[in-house]
Amino acid sequence: MTLYDIVTQAMISLGFETDAQSMEAWKDKLVMYLNDGAEDIAKYLNLRKTDTGVPVEDGILHLDDLSAQCVKIVDVRQNGSSVSFETGPASDEITVGAEGTVDVEYRYVPSRISNDIDQPGIPVYLHSLLVPYIVYSQHITLDPTMQRRADAFYQIYSQGLRRARKNHGESNVYNIKNTGW
Repeated sequence: MTLYDIVTQAMISLGFETDAQSMEAWKDKLVMYLNDGAEDIAKYLNLRKTDTGVPVEDGILHLDDLSAQCVKIVDVRQNGSSVSFETGPASDEITVGAEGTVDVEYRYVPSRISNDIDQPGIPVYLHSLLVPYIVYSQHITLDPTMQRRADAFYQIYSQGLRRARKNHGESNVYNIKNTGW
């Protein structure tokens, strides 16, 4: 779904008109909620992606070279084998035990979107969860009656997140390396 599709559905759920003037009046606020929702989904589900061919120079990998905003590095591989990594000399750098190019698997936060044809940086089947999140966010800022109505939309959103958690998210299995045994 595009930004336009999601905002249109949210406006219908809010009981707003979807003519061009109304869309223009509400778009900025609803897009802010949409971006917050996409970030919330990515953090809750620990969404991951892998970038290939990321350059490493002098043992330093720059997080700016990744295609999305990195929350946590999960794995670094070179030629199919895991490579050691640790925090670097600066907060936007990782020290890697390799040179050349590596494949980096990492948890990410999707980029913020603003154009009508943009799609949120989360899996497509999760886009529909952004509609109840936007409606919830709008209702929670209003009078107490509307705040009570917000609970229903938050429950829809939360149920969708819980269902998605079963199939998505970071592994709960840990490897112990370099134990010296």
